[in-house]
Amino acid sequence: MIKSKLIKTLVFLTIGLFVFVICWTLGLLISTEEKPTAETKAEQVNDSKKDIIMADIEQHVEEINMVKATAEEAKEKLGKELLIPKYLPERFVSYGIYMNQDYVKQIWYDANKLEILYVSQAKSSAKDRESEIIFTDIMPNGHWSKYRTFYEFVQNGIYAQGFMFVQEDNRTEYEKILKSLK
Repeated sequence: MIKSKLIKTLVFLTIGLFVFVICWTLGLLISTEEKPTAETKAEQVNDSKKDIIMADIEQHVEEINMVKATAEEAKEKLGKELLIPKYLPERFVSYGIYMNQDYVKQIWYDANKLEILYVSQAKSSAKDRESEIIFTDIMPNGHWSKYRTFYEFVQNGIYAQGFMFVQEDNRTEYEKILKSLK
């Protein structure tokens, strides 16, 4: 009887030790899995922001039936060189040049700050003129940006329009970017 209790106790202790070792090993495996660092979390946020920007640009290009173009094709269509902002922070990346039957559009974006710059150009017979820069809040319509800013002018037979979707209320910088088109 004592012998059977001793065997039961040893079996119980062995099973308990086995369960403890398995739990301890699983705990080590789980704790050594790669946990997201601040850097990987930032990369995930940046990838998410870039996805938002890319989806918006792609939708815009598709909605107005634009096709990818070269600078030479754009120059041939306009009869003049493309307008390039003289001031554009290095953080902006070119998405490219696009055309449809009416106009040429260049697109730049900054995925980290959620900013897009569209520059459209078309031939025009209108007299030279310039508009004021318009900066407005975007009504809550589901768009990711908080503000839009807009500037247009006609110069030497070319109508030009700069349009930005932005998150920050940094009017001074956006005005500088848009005014540098002229």
